[in-house]
Amino acid sequence: MLSIRKTLVQSNIQNVFLAILLASITALAPLGIDTYLPALPLMAIDFGSSVQIIQTSISIFFIGLALGQFLGGALSDNFGRKPILIIGLFGFMCTSTALVWVDQVVYLLALRFLQAMSGGLAMVNSSAIVNDRYVGLERTRMFALTSLIMASAPLIAPAIGSILLHFFQWQAIFIFLSIYAAIILVATLISLKDYSTPTKTTGLKELFTPYKVVLTNIRAWRYLLLSSSATSVMFIFLTNAAFAYMEFFHVSKELFPVLFASNLLAMMILNRASSFLLRWLSPLQLLLTGSMLQFIAVSLFVIGNATGLSLEMMVSLMILAIGSLGLISPNAMSLYMQSFSSAAGSASAMMGIFNFGCGALMGALSSLLIHEDLLPMSLLMWLMAVITVYLSYLANNMQDASH
Repeated sequence: MLSIRKTLVQSNIQNVFLAILLASITALAPLGIDTYLPALPLMAIDFGSSVQIIQTSISIFFIGLALGQFLGGALSDNFGRKPILIIGLFGFMCTSTALVWVDQVVYLLALRFLQAMSGGLAMVNSSAIVNDRYVGLERTRMFALTSLIMASAPLIAPAIGSILLHFFQWQAIFIFLSIYAAIILVATLISLKDYSTPTKTTGLKELFTPYKVVLTNIRAWRYLLLSSSATSVMFIFLTNAAFAYMEFFHVSKELFPVLFASNLLAMMILNRASSFLLRWLSPLQLLLTGSMLQFIAVSLFVIGNATGLSLEMMVSLMILAIGSLGLISPNAMSLYMQSFSSAAGSASAMMGIFNFGCGALMGALSSLLIHEDLLPMSLLMWLMAVITVYLSYLANNMQDASH
């Protein structure tokens, strides 16, 4: 009895360590973006350029991230998770170090693209590793735990950037990112086991065959679109949060980070609630619950914009709308990945590309529509929430029909 208890404790410790490691890998993207944002004005001065020009490096980072995930998914299915993960981490570390020495905008943009591409190569393996190692509810719990840890990255990243800028120059941010990648690289080399079964194809056509498997899976499309539409609600909010709180409601720059962080804290709380509720509810039921919560919150946000919106009302509704992703994201990912065993890397890549791509597109569209009020923003969020709740109902009904 004692030996069984000891084994269970060791297994739980290993799961937590693996979750921390995988979440740290996935956090390369938010850390690579959010720690860097406070430095944009200083970098513009140093490069003798405008903030708008330096800001293009953010768009380039997203493009590199998507390309890295696309290549990394196919490569990890063919050659194994760990080799591609190591290459990605090493590339991220080297490009972060090189960014310390750039003195021209063109080199900044080129290296940020390569940095993001390397990060994408590494990031795409996190979900694939969970899928390789776990099944059923254990997989869902692991996705939830990984998501919970990763959600802390956007909370602390701007603070890290601000602290570094308070004591050092902007180059310190890239030194931090290089050290961060180096620590994860060492941990990966020492402790991570590869549970995948590489196909080891030699032709270029065969290399990308797993994407055909993913894109011809109707069930997978349902969860791809569901996850990307739900995530787009958050991207629309993130894109316009500064305008909504600081320009529209005249919130101070000291209070803004607190209001912003409240949404991510709600997401983390509901993420833990999701793991706990899996004892009684299925992932599909939790997915539908989260989708309904998001839909109700965004619908009230639309009504509030049409009839008179207060700051308190917006803060409360955004906490619910963004926090609902704590129920939606891990369960959608788990249900999506169930369809893939041999193509888990490519499947993970497609989910990342859809989430970032659709989210960035909707965020950019919302910023073009907003001029004087928040009604266009709320309507676009509502459209995404409608798609999410419809696909959740569809998934539940098809599950009931199969039984």
